[in-house]
Amino acid sequence: MKSTFLLFIAGLFAFSACMHPPIGTEQYSASPELSASRQEQILSELKQNERYPRGAVPGSVGVLTFTDNNPKAGLGLAATEFFTANLALFKRFTLIDLSYSEVLESEYQTYSPEQKRALLQAEQLVRGDVALENGRLRLSGALAPQNSRASSPLGDHRGGVQDFFRLVADLNIEFLEANNVTVTSQIANELYKVPTEDLVAYILYARGRHHERAGDYQEAMEAYRAAVVKDPKFKEAQKSLKDAERQMSQVPAAQSAPANRDVLSGGPDTTPNILEELSTPGLPGNSPVIIDVQLPPGP
Repeated sequence: MKSTFLLFIAGLFAFSACMHPPIGTEQYSASPELSASRQEQILSELKQNERYPRGAVPGSVGVLTFTDNNPKAGLGLAATEFFTANLALFKRFTLIDLSYSEVLESEYQTYSPEQKRALLQAEQLVRGDVALENGRLRLSGALAPQNSRASSPLGDHRGGVQDFFRLVADLNIEFLEANNVTVTSQIANELYKVPTEDLVAYILYARGRHHERAGDYQEAMEAYRAAVVKDPKFKEAQKSLKDAERQMSQVPAAQSAPANRDVLSGGPDTTPNILEELSTPGLPGNSPVIIDVQLPPGP
């Protein structure tokens, strides 16, 4: 009788596992559609993870959107994008789809990093902070590993705005070393490669990626187009623009927004949305300053 009861309990656990599959993971090059129904599905999965805690996905890393002391400038999004793209170079890590991180951040703002890590079923959770003051940039990060009640720091890196990609790569190296990865000169060279010489173009590209993950293909295309205009040699932005255009072509016309808004120069129905790098003589070292203006609101 006792063995029958235990078998029944085990069956219930097995059935529960089938009903609540683990959250999705992806290689970072993928661009999944995140429609309203998809967002609801992700939120439902996160709630199931909270209700039925399970072990972490082996080798998984969740990356939260880096906080930004000036969110309109978009440096936080850009740092998240570059940091995660660099991690995708290493097959030993399984990256949690950023769509989950973004829904998590919007719905579970008050949760601790350790609680967020558990909801994402990630073995490790990375969070970061970006601060821009008077043309000087500070980038710091923290790592919340599995079975730990506290986050450990990943370093504090400082420089000018022009050092943005290097500072993010420095944070990548801190993460790798925390995972006992020997960072050779060859690895470092790969991490320090810049996707574009124009930081503004990369910020726009990162915004486009964010909009695309949310299923906002119109805004994603506008951001990608602006990135390509800023740097016509920016291959990742070119590819993402084509992908978004292909996705947009599959959206019914009634759901499509007008495609003739000028993202770069603005117009009567929009606000200028380009971040301009200005050289200000009054600052030490003639450091660039980022003037922020928002992307136009969605339809």
